[in-house]
Amino acid sequence: MTMVSVETYGDINSRSEISGRGADVIAELLSEGVETVVYVPGWMVDDYALDPVAGGKTLYVASVTDYSDAAWMLSQPDGSTEFVAKSQAVVFQRASDSIQSPQQGLDQFERGESR
Repeated sequence: MTMVSVETYGDINSRSEISGRGADVIAELLSEGVETVVYVPGWMVDDYALDPVAGGKTLYVASVTDYSDAAWMLSQPDGSTEFVAKSQAVVFQRASDSIQSPQQGLDQFERGESR
C-alpha cells in the first residue's frame, strides 16, 4: 500500500514509478487544489473505466472512497469508480497549498520574479 502525503516536490520525485514530467504534472494538479492524484502502471489501465489526466494514461484525478486489504476504490467527479490494487498504485495526497516544481522555479527566474 503506497499513499504519499505531498508537502514538497521531493515527496513526489522520490517515487521511482514517477518520471520527471509525471512529477511536474502531479505537483501542478495538487497546487491547483486537486486533493488526490493516483498513479497506476500503464499495463493495468486498459480495462479501467476511469479517465486519465489529459496527455497520459497513468495519472488519475480521483478520490479514495473505499478500500479493502488489497485494493482502493477510486471515484472520479463524473461518478466513475474502479478498484485498483494497492500493490500497484501510488496515491498522492495534497498536504500543502503550493508544491513548486523545479520547472516553475525556472519560469519565475526567467520572468525576474522571486519566490
